[in-house]
Amino acid sequence: MRRALVLLLLFLPACARPAAPKAKPSILLVTIDTLRADHVGCYGGAAATPHLDRMAAEGVRFDEARSHVPLTLPSHATILTGMLPPRHGVRGNGLFRLDRKVETIATALHARGYATAAVVSSVVLDRAYGLNAGFDTYDDNQRIGERAAFDYLERGASQVAESVAKIVPRLEPPFFLWVHLYDPHKPWVAPERFGRGYDGEVAFADEALGAIVRAASDRAGGALVTIATADHGESLGEHGENQHGYTLHRGVLRVPLLVSGPGVPKGKVVSDTVGLVDLAPTIAELAGASLGDIDGASLAPLLRGEHRKGDDALWEESLHPLYDSGWAPLRGLLTPEWHFIDAPRPELYARRDDPHDAHDVAAERGDSVTEMRSKLAALAGQLGDVAEPEPSLGDDADSRELLDKLASLGYLASGAGKLVTSVRLDPKDGLPGFLAVEEAEELLDRGDAKGAYERVRPYAAQASAGTRLWHTQAKALLALRRIREAEDALGKALAADARSEFIRLTYVDVLRAKGDQAGARAELERLARAHPRSVDIVLELASLAASQGDNAGAEAALTQSYLAGVRDPDALVALGRLADLRGAHDVAAERFAEALALRPSDPVAHYEIGRAALRAGDAVRAVASLRQCADGPIAVACRIELARALVVGPRDLAGAREVLLRARELAGSGPLRKDVDVRLRALDGMSP
Repeated sequence: MRRALVLLLLFLPACARPAAPKAKPSILLVTIDTLRADHVGCYGGAAATPHLDRMAAEGVRFDEARSHVPLTLPSHATILTGMLPPRHGVRGNGLFRLDRKVETIATALHARGYATAAVVSSVVLDRAYGLNAGFDTYDDNQRIGERAAFDYLERGASQVAESVAKIVPRLEPPFFLWVHLYDPHKPWVAPERFGRGYDGEVAFADEALGAIVRAASDRAGGALVTIATADHGESLGEHGENQHGYTLHRGVLRVPLLVSGPGVPKGKVVSDTVGLVDLAPTIAELAGASLGDIDGASLAPLLRGEHRKGDDALWEESLHPLYDSGWAPLRGLLTPEWHFIDAPRPELYARRDDPHDAHDVAAERGDSVTEMRSKLAALAGQLGDVAEPEPSLGDDADSRELLDKLASLGYLASGAGKLVTSVRLDPKDGLPGFLAVEEAEELLDRGDAKGAYERVRPYAAQASAGTRLWHTQAKALLALRRIREAEDALGKALAADARSEFIRLTYVDVLRAKGDQAGARAELERLARAHPRSVDIVLELASLAASQGDNAGAEAALTQSYLAGVRDPDALVALGRLADLRGAHDVAAERFAEALALRPSDPVAHYEIGRAALRAGDAVRAVASLRQCADGPIAVACRIELARALVVGPRDLAGAREVLLRARELAGSGPLRKDVDVRLRALDGMSP
């Protein structure tokens, strides 16, 4: 009887057996910075995006996905928490930190047994701003690869893909991996094979996306759900804006949203309007996790073919005009019928007839404006929104000390520098001056200080003048050596925003131009305390301290940054050099090795390793290292040391002479020419 029962169970149809527990899928979230939907191929765009297009063909494409804020940090805070900015509290870039009490999707998935990792590509998402909560690994090191390839505030898409390839093998499925690609954010510097401009960077990011998806899928064994989206779009000249942050129109808020993987329908298009606030609850449902009190709703029903019910309204905001220029902040509301933007002069667009926000009907539809403003105010009340929230970072003793000093010098009235509710300029009216600022900054980058000053000068006395304009004007005047005028302009910028590290770094430049080295160092020390992960600040402080003969102070500043988790090749080389000078050769070797791991062809690292090896009497190692920098940007100095190593070690006098002759050629009439000639004469006097 027992055997019969066993056989009966074995041969029961599969459908009669208890279902095995469904394995949790691994989840890959890729956010492509500044990517507007209508430039992606599957949305009708002209950019080459085969990998995004494949996701659309193999999964679900959301046709009308909207960001809630056209800024990187607050938008990603919304993506990761399922909360709108007034709820999670991150209202701008660089001035706010996500509170540790706010639950993120990474925290929720980690509690469900997921391995969690993130790779981000811009300093805007540095761990200092709190988005690393819940991640086992948070790779925010932008300082990887060749310095000439990308700005140090970002790393390019190909470098991000390389970092992902190193991290993925360490993740045990199921895992949650968030990857952030900064391209196609300005500056547009994608490799030439992708084409120029914005679309070139879109294509560059798309290629990296393909590599990232392949690596994650291989590790997940095919059980991978992939979500690709953007934090916001780009205006590209629409509504008087070139980039983003100063408007709330469709170009900066409509983003691509694609979902593919096991259980996701293929080739489906969802027409319902959804928000990025819905992503965290969607990921939570896919992973069998839950989030607490949030503002978003899971998109899983839409993936199954259902439709949303009711008159859902999407919150929009940009406080960037307030924090960046002192102008009026913007808030908006998106309903099925209307797109409303609340500003000193409100805007209203009829979505069904005017989906691209081309025709403002606020003047003729005053009743609808009143209704939408009332709805917006009601939602603001529910969210606990404050008209002009105070930043949560930078309100420190050092900032207040700087304001008091400026007040004593007559640059601002006592008590200035605080945000106050008042009648503020409509960003629409200030945009012409802001475009002038953007053009002036590009002129400054090209070394045309006079052109930059003339570009912003007509706006300096206008109501549209604000923090960014005064700062740019000050930089131009400083480059023209008009120090007193630069100080006056910068005083206005600091009065409006004493927290900005960029403005305060320019203040350091003003102090140096005045010959106040002690004041410049004191200000750099204040900045380093407030921003220990800012490599530019720390390197400048270390350089100034070393120039004053204070190597210990220089090493202390760099060590503070190192202990804060920063791994920058230039900072590591400087740390190694200082350690070597005080005799800590083992420490120096470790720092140089770390620098080369980040930037294998770094000529300065090879040069310093070679010099350190020479001092330690290891000529063979010195020769091997110095050959690595013998044809780069510091070739002359490197060849001088290489010649020394060839003489000290293998006593290769002929080789040393050949090295020095090439150094003489490269030196031309420069200051190192005499040094090379002296060494050649000394070499000629040596016996073989």
